[in-house]
Formats: sequence, C-alpha cells, structure tokens
Amino acid sequence: MAALAGDLSKAILGQSDAAKAFRPWWDSVEDLLMYSFVVMSLVTLPMTFLSGNPVDCAIHRHYWQNSTEHVPKYTRYIQGYAKKYCTETHLSIFLLYLPFTLLLAPLLLTAVDKLFIKFFRCENKFDQFYSLLVKESLGTEDVGNLETENVKDMHEIRQAFRNSSGCYYSYLYRTVFELMIVCGLLALFIKHRDISGFLHPFFDCDVHGTYFECVVPNSKFFFIIFCFSVLNLFGYLVCTIYNLVWILIPRMNKLRHLLVGCKRTNQTFDTNYKSTSFYQNRYSLVGEHLVPVLSGRLEMYFDKSSRDFSLLMDQLAESSGLVQPLRILSMFDRQFQKMWAPEQININKLSDFEVVGGGTSDDKTISIEVLWSDCHFADYAVAKLGKIVFEYTVEIQPQTEASIKSLQYYRLDESYDDNFGDEESRAKENGGDISSNVFNNRNIQNVKSQTRLCKYSTRFDGLSSSQVNIFKNSFELAEPTQVFA
Repeated sequence: MAALAGDLSKAILGQSDAAKAFRPWWDSVEDLLMYSFVVMSLVTLPMTFLSGNPVDCAIHRHYWQNSTEHVPKYTRYIQGYAKKYCTETHLSIFLLYLPFTLLLAPLLLTAVDKLFIKFFRCENKFDQFYSLLVKESLGTEDVGNLETENVKDMHEIRQAFRNSSGCYYSYLYRTVFELMIVCGLLALFIKHRDISGFLHPFFDCDVHGTYFECVVPNSKFFFIIFCFSVLNLFGYLVCTIYNLVWILIPRMNKLRHLLVGCKRTNQTFDTNYKSTSFYQNRYSLVGEHLVPVLSGRLEMYFDKSSRDFSLLMDQLAESSGLVQPLRILSMFDRQFQKMWAPEQININKLSDFEVVGGGTSDDKTISIEVLWSDCHFADYAVAKLGKIVFEYTVEIQPQTEASIKSLQYYRLDESYDDNFGDEESRAKENGGDISSNVFNNRNIQNVKSQTRLCKYSTRFDGLSSSQVNIFKNSFELAEPTQVFA
C-alpha cells in the first residue's frame, strides 16, 4: 500500500521541468487535490478493517430487556465469528476498502493524463520546446541576442510544430475524459453517503437466528474523510469545467485576450480612403481607441492548422505570466518585436566636466540625456492589462556606477487626448480623409512629436569621454523576476 501510494505521488507531483513550465494553475490545483487523496488514503489505512480493526459486536440488548427471552448458551462460541460475519454482510465494500477507494480517483485521473500524453507523443514536444527556447529565454532579457543565438533552434521549432495539432487534441480529449470520470466518482461517493459507518455507526445483525448489536469504530473520522473527499472532487470538477471552457473559448486566456484584441486586417479605415501612412500600417481605429494591427504577423500563433504552438504559448502565459510567451513570439516575428521597441530615441550630450586635480582631456567626464517615446504596444497593453506595471529600462555599456535606470509608464494628460479626438471628430463630420486630415496633419504631428520626445527622459553623469557607450532601451512588464525586452 505504501509503495503504491509513493509511486502514485511521484506520478502526480514528479513532473519534469518542461511539463511544469507548460502546466497552468488549474492543472497544478488538480495535482494537489489528487495528492490529498493519497495522503487521506495513508492516514485512514491504520484505522480501517484492513489492519485488523473490525466492527465490535455484542449480544443484542433485547435479550436483557425482555424477561421472556434468554441468551443462547452457545453465544460465547460464535461471538468472534459474529464480528467477521456482520462485517462482511452489513458493511459496504466502499467502507471496507476505504483506503483503496480513496486511491481510485488519483489512479484513474492520473492514468488518463499519462495515457493521452503518451498516445499523442506530447512529452517529446514539451521537452523540445522547453530545452530549445523557454529555458534559454529564462537566462536573458535581450530578445535580439536571443534571436541571433537561437536561429537553428527556431528553425527546428518551426519544422516540428508546422501543421501539428496533436497536443491540442490530446489536451482537449483528456479534459473531456477527466470530466466524465470526475462526474462518475462524484456520483459514486454521494451514493454511499448513508451507508453504515458514516452517519450511522450502530446496526443490528442477525447471525443465523441470534441477534447482535454492532458498532463501527472511528465512524466520525471516516465521515470527515468522506466529506473532504467529496469537496476535493467538487474542486476538481470546477477546475476541469474551467479548463474545458478555457480550451473552447480561447479569449479566456491572458495572452490571446491581449493579441486577439488587435486588428488582423490591412483595411483599417473607410474603403474610400486608402492610405499607406505609418498609423494606417501600425494602428486601427476601433470605436474611440487605436489598437495595433497584426496583419500578416504571428502566423504560427494564429494558424489553426498548427494549434500546438499556440496552446503551449497560452499555457506558458498561464503558468509563468505574459513575459515569457511575448518574448518568444517576438523571436519568431521581427515586426512584432519592433512594436515593443521604444520610439523616437534621442541621445544628447549635455556638458563636459574637468576631473578634480587636473588631467588630460581623456580624463574629462560627460553627462548624457536619453529621451524617448512610448512603444506602439504601450497604450493598448496598459488598457488590456491594467494591473501589470510597465517600465522602460535604459542600460549603458560599459557599466558605470549607475548603468541601469528604469522609468514607469504613465499616460499623457487627458486634455491632449481630448484635443486630438476633437480634431478627429471634425474631420469625420467634414467628410474628409481621416488618415490625411488627422494622422498626416503636420501641426498635430508636430505637437504630438514634441510631447512624446519630452515624455520620458533620464540622465547619466560621470561618463568617461574616452569610453564608447552603447545604449539599450527596452519596454518591460514588471512581473516578479521576469522582464520582456
């Protein structure tokens, strides 16, 4: 029994690093619920009838209370037999083998999980994707260098996941079968809620014409274990239903909710007014808001014939946050990567300072000011993911005393957005081309450009004039210990 419980615990919690990376939170909750069944099974084993703890029976009370009845003389010879007889004839198998009944849930559900993973050969893809990309992306924040260093790995991933949907259907079928099994187990447990030994510890037993009154020891403890088991099954059922809805309605996951909100069509304005302006290529007007356009981008993620890649990205977003999948998607799509890069970066040399005590011109120090505007995805991402903190990080190389500085994203003044919106409304009322009257309007562009240039700025002092300084500016999602650059 202990060996079986140990092996089952390893199968439930002993997941590989690759499996853990793509295991969403509800699957982890399900693993903990299944492990709790194993623990309850080991706890109940010493208190059940399998460990020599049968029911205790005594001659029925009516023999003592009724003066006309007499206790049979042979009673003392059959009392030991009566305990075993009443145990086998009056107690349910559900209670007799309660430790194994409790193991039934994790055995069946774990077997279904392993069976579908093995049948669709998903484990190899998990390991390949994790070892080639996910593990590498954990150690660096520079997407450009990551892309350069993993060109061959990215090519292998494209080949492995092209027209591949086995993992998706494995996950879908596994969830459906788990839902059916949990419903069956829940019905089995509820059916045995009124058996002797849970709420009814006493029962009468007729042993070949002689009546005994028996009691089930530890009945209150068994009832508590039974209640915990039913609650665990209800919890597993809720997680499984949520998982099935998450699969069938992709917008429920965080990553797809962010990306699906972007327009995926080249036509962003009225068909009578076609424009090739910058904003038409990068943004689309949806209601009163501008959203990024992903036309022709992220083909691997949105390809319905290759669902495995999008499934792993969505699961990675649920288990590790949005940082990792966005970083990997940027590696596969350079245009998508550029949409996260800060715009209008300007580097200004402010002044020179003489070193105290004299020295050559090479010993002079300089101050540098770095200015930039938001990346294309900033406003939209903040609107979609309001609770996540967004930051810009500026780094200079070679390193100095303060070579890294971070500035948190903030919105521009509301009045500026209102003025810009009024111009847009007036253009619509006049029947003009929005793209030409608004986005290409020189005056508005100048104001917007100046405002953006002044939006973020930071300064580095004490830089050696003889050093060659390389600046890196990146947009970050400030989640715990993770950065998207």
